[in-house]
Amino acid sequence: MDSNLKNMLEKSPMFQLSLGSKELFHSNFLYWLWKAEPAAFWKIMSEFDINQEDGMEVYREKNNLDLSIYNKDGKVIAVIENKVKSVPDQVQLEKYDSKIDTINKRRRGDVQDSVKCKKILLSLMDAENVSNPDWDKKSYDDYLRALKDVKLTDSYNTTVFIDYYNLIRSLLELKKEWVGDEKEIMSM
Repeated sequence: MDSNLKNMLEKSPMFQLSLGSKELFHSNFLYWLWKAEPAAFWKIMSEFDINQEDGMEVYREKNNLDLSIYNKDGKVIAVIENKVKSVPDQVQLEKYDSKIDTINKRRRGDVQDSVKCKKILLSLMDAENVSNPDWDKKSYDDYLRALKDVKLTDSYNTTVFIDYYNLIRSLLELKKEWVGDEKEIMSM
């Protein structure tokens, strides 16, 4: 690894914070952004074809879904499943499909009222083993592009956001340096 990159990572508070829980860290960041800078959050979501509507609520780890967005009627209309340390899993996504359907049926009231849920699988590693057409596979390269032109209004929030952006960029740089089997690397 490049010594400058290694030095930057070791000194980065954002990188240090991310070591606790790789999956939840990114969901927690997006949730924080929704609370602190809603316009910035919705700009990122729009890059994933998730658009803001009145009365939407964002949750992290509600019903074991990494990040979920509910409409004003309490129906799940979007889910982002983060995979940073672990490899995407077809069976897990099928369980989430069932869970989302159950939540939305419970809230439906009228059987004919169908809800389309946008499901994003956001993965640092390739998601070749996942062939679920209900899930839109996005890479962290896609995520970095979604973060690129986001503008924040508060200077402290901007500093935190820039640090997070640099963390994602560094993760992608580290991935480029990895050699060998991705599954083996991710199981370390």
